Amino acid sequence: MQTQTQTVSERLGVAEAVRDYLLVCRVSKRAKTVERVDYCLRKLLEWCNTRHLLTLQDLTRRELLLWSLHLQQQYPSKQTVWTFTSTVKAFLRWCEEDGLLTASPLKRGDFPSKPKPAPDPLTVQEVKQLLKAVDGKTWMHKRDTAMILVLLHTGCRRGELVQMKVGDVERGFSLVTQKGGRQHAIYLSGDCVKAIQSYLHTLRVQRRIQLAPEDPLWIGRYGEPMTGNAVRLLFDRLSKITGLHLYAHRMRATSATLRLALGASTETVRLALGHADVRSIQSYVRLAQHDASRLLEQTSPVRLLKERR
Repeated sequence: MQTQTQTVSERLGVAEAVRDYLLVCRVSKRAKTVERVDYCLRKLLEWCNTRHLLTLQDLTRRELLLWSLHLQQQYPSKQTVWTFTSTVKAFLRWCEEDGLLTASPLKRGDFPSKPKPAPDPLTVQEVKQLLKAVDGKTWMHKRDTAMILVLLHTGCRRGELVQMKVGDVERGFSLVTQKGGRQHAIYLSGDCVKAIQSYLHTLRVQRRIQLAPEDPLWIGRYGEPMTGNAVRLLFDRLSKITGLHLYAHRMRATSATLRLALGASTETVRLALGHADVRSIQSYVRLAQHDASRLLEQTSPVRLLKERR
């Protein structure tokens, strides 16, 4: 004889369960988290529709394992696959806790574990190649140059970069909200400030756009504030131009490893990146130690002296 819980779960479709779970998430989680959960579960629903999986009971272990394999074939990034699978695992756990499932169909180890950070910093020569690709006299060239220098100096994430305001340039720092809701101060170097001022001046001259102190610092082709996705598309375009695999977070790894190679303490790098715990940057430390000889050679002040002769 079936239990009442099983009867209810059989009547409740996957789409309805997802809808209810998202409602709970909107009440208890941050907007960015809800956006991520919504996107991941929509991908699951696409799979369910393709496979004609209508109810929660149809989400068998076999189907979920096939979905995980499908993700691994579709996305080369282990982090992306883990984001999808961990979100679905949390959804299934909620279904179990809410009585919609008697037990999650998954077993320990069915889905990929969270991948360890694998920083892939650019070399000094590659950074120069990137800056050469955006060298130009238009306001967009100036913007891209300033943006790259800010990412390199601060090691900030793209979501933090687009939070910057015009007035931050005069203050010399920008207060942004990081993952987890933490507040973090991004401090600008003199070179960053100079590059941003050049971008703003060229924008004013060429486009007749005068940004106010509280306006977003980075704007797109049509004068709209740049989003994190716009930054991603920019680096996709620069990847095609340079032949390098470029993305904003790679600039973060470059910033951290070059600072460490130049002798910065782990505490200094932690403060620059905004990590709550120094253990979070150990992957950068290991990389810098492993590649110390090359990094120190490429960032040697002696080489800079030779280049200026």
